[in-house]
Parts: sequence; C-alpha cells; structure tokens
Amino acid sequence: MACGLGLPASECVRKHWCKALDGQQVGAHWRATCPLCWKANFEISIIGVGIAWNCHTDPECDHGDIRLMLAKVLPCYKGGGRTVARSELEKLLGLSGAALRLRVACLAWDCAPDVAAQKLGLPSRTARRAKAARPDLAGNRRSA
Repeated sequence: MACGLGLPASECVRKHWCKALDGQQVGAHWRATCPLCWKANFEISIIGVGIAWNCHTDPECDHGDIRLMLAKVLPCYKGGGRTVARSELEKLLGLSGAALRLRVACLAWDCAPDVAAQKLGLPSRTARRAKAARPDLAGNRRSA
C-alpha cells in the first residue's frame, strides 16, 4: 500500500506511521508500537513503492484487526477492510443450511449472531438452532 495522501513511501512512514505509532528507523526498516497490542514489536518496511507491516508478538496479532486500528490512527491509511482468518473459514466446512448462512453473515457483516439472524430474517427458532449447530465434519461417512 502507498500513502493515501500522495507522499512517497519513505516520507509517509516518517511523517505518518512513526508519528502515530512512536516508531524509529532501525537499519532498512522501522520499529514501532503495534496499534492493537501496544507492544513495541511492530515492523514497518518499504517494498517497492508500498509499505508493508507486521506485528511480531506471540501469538501474532490478527491482521484484520490491525488494519482496522491503522485506519483509525493514520491519516493516510484506508485499508480498514477486515480479512477473515483461515481458522474462521474452516469452521464453516461442516455446516449447512441456516447455520452456514448465519455464520457467513456474521463474518461478512462483522456482527453478532443475533444481529445477523435479524438481518437475514431468520425465525427465532431457526436462529436458535443455527447458533447451537456444530459442524458435521464426518460428512456422509458411515460408522463401522
């Protein structure tokens, strides 16, 4: 990503990122405070004409949540779109029907199941069953 205000990447990092995240240049990249966990282990690098970043905590901060925080603290960052983690998608594999629709709606709209059920127009009984559904990971396997 490049500066949303038109600055070259190196100038954007110095003027926007380092100022907002209390960053300092260390060799070819910058170290700053992660906008999510507030630990000083956030690395900012310039790759071509863009800016790349990563939080080096253990466990690593969620990139979608970091993007949302960056959009709040940086005047030039418009990358606030949420990404869905693979682990969240894997939970959907064994679901079907209303349970699948409800979980996908929660991810797509970034909302609670009750709100998603209301937006989808699910009857209350169907919504309760969908929220309680567990994935059937065995699929069509027959028991021995």
